[in-house]
Amino acid sequence: MFQFNQGEKLRAEISNIEVEILGVAEASSVILQVTDVKSGSVNDLITPGRNLKIAGTTE
Repeated sequence: MFQFNQGEKLRAEISNIEVEILGVAEASSVILQVTDVKSGSVNDLITPGRNLKIAGTTE
């Protein structure tokens, strides 16, 4: 489960966002690396309440 909080820039753009649901994709996503932005820890410990950088791919 992921919980995301939008920052100031995203809140400013919410009125410009349009969503179009095209159906269910046959692709799957894979998370390859998670970096704790505060500590720089990679695929290890994360800082509660802080940002993460998630890298991956869609297959």
